[in-house]
Amino acid sequence: MKNRKLIALDLDGTLLDDQKNISSNTKKYLKELEDRGHIICLTSGRPPRAIKPHYDDIGLKNSPFIGYNGDLIYDVLKDKTTVFKSIPISFISCFFKHFDFYKFPYIAGEDLSHLYLNVADILFDDFLHPDGIQVVVGQMPYTIVNDLEAFFFKTYDNNQDEIKKFTSKHKDVEVRFWYDRPEFGEFYPANISKEVGLKEVAKNYNIEREDIIAFGDGNNDFEMLDFASTSFAMKNGAEKLKQQNKHVTEYTNNEEGVYRQLKKILG
Repeated sequence: MKNRKLIALDLDGTLLDDQKNISSNTKKYLKELEDRGHIICLTSGRPPRAIKPHYDDIGLKNSPFIGYNGDLIYDVLKDKTTVFKSIPISFISCFFKHFDFYKFPYIAGEDLSHLYLNVADILFDDFLHPDGIQVVVGQMPYTIVNDLEAFFFKTYDNNQDEIKKFTSKHKDVEVRFWYDRPEFGEFYPANISKEVGLKEVAKNYNIEREDIIAFGDGNNDFEMLDFASTSFAMKNGAEKLKQQNKHVTEYTNNEEGVYRQLKKILG
């Protein structure tokens, strides 16, 4: 297809509204764009099982999606999963030795076959989508035995500097805190971002950089938006992201911001 576009769409705060839904207009239009030959690539910090329901809700059939903030690509047509790097079990062990496990109100970690939780809490059920994976609740310092693909936690403000200092001593792992809920943070493999996954998808589908369009709202979207030739920070997004991005959507995620902007670009 001539002028085929690779359209990378973050989920939470971007494609999804605050009730975690995608509008009917948006779903219909994204499906139309895929039918016209464009690649609609959902990109998220979520695990693949929590992305697939939204992929199916839109009705996508031919596009890949990116999970774990760029660390995983799932090729739907080939039923193939590619994982680039993991969080070493050695780091997880050091974390639990350094910090008091009981001072964290919520911790979630996962490999490709297990979801580990320190407490049984529905707080992250929508984001982690525990259906379809073996859930292990309890003493995480002893139950985790493999490298992890994701590690989320809820902490207290006075712990953040200590967590950052601790992480800086480990070259294989980095940490970030969520712009809209700074009490939540996540560890991720060093040098992994949504840009890494997007570059791989572009290569696999023979899409040039000038034909990539991206939308995002959070701190984990910086690299992806910077790489895409045409990119939009969401009107409701992080202030730093909006300040550093050339374009900001006219409407928020609750006002069909992605749909309205894409309609202007692609008709």
